[in-house]
Parts: sequence; structure tokens; C-alpha cells
Amino acid sequence: MVVYTFVPRHPEFALNLLRRLAVVPLIAGIGYEILKWSAKYRDHALVRLLVAPGIWTQHITTRQPDDDQIEVAITTLNSTLKLEQDHAKES
Repeated sequence: MVVYTFVPRHPEFALNLLRRLAVVPLIAGIGYEILKWSAKYRDHALVRLLVAPGIWTQHITTRQPDDDQIEVAITTLNSTLKLEQDHAKES
């Protein structure tokens, strides 16, 4: 968001999109350097405070699925496999 604040907006959508896409490598590079820096100083209290929201988000998105979620995944997989088998028989 900080980088995009300094990218001038253009009224035409296509040019605006191209400008924003051109800045993506810069954003990726900055993100990489911040991750590298935070790993180097991970024991420092200020660094832990700065990376805490990302760690919290990671805990939400990477937790183990419960039994209901696994059941839904298995049911979906079985349905998909059956559809693929039916489609292969038709071909």
C-alpha cells in the first residue's frame, strides 16, 4: 500500500493497471528484504511486534483441519473422481 501511494494514478484503466503491474517486482523485492531483515533480528522486541500480525494471520490460515473439514474434503474428492470417471467413459 505504501508503494502504491507514490504511483501516480491515470484516468485510463489500462494505463493505471500497467503502472501498478510494473511496480510489483519492486514490492516483491522490498517484501523479501523485510523478511530477511526480520529473520536476522527476530529476537528483538520491536521486530516481534512488527511481524506479529503476519504470524497471527499465518496461524489462522495454516491450522490443522477439524474432522468436519476433512469429511467435506473427502466427499468433494470422491464426487470429483466419480465425475471424471463418468466423463472418461463418455469419451
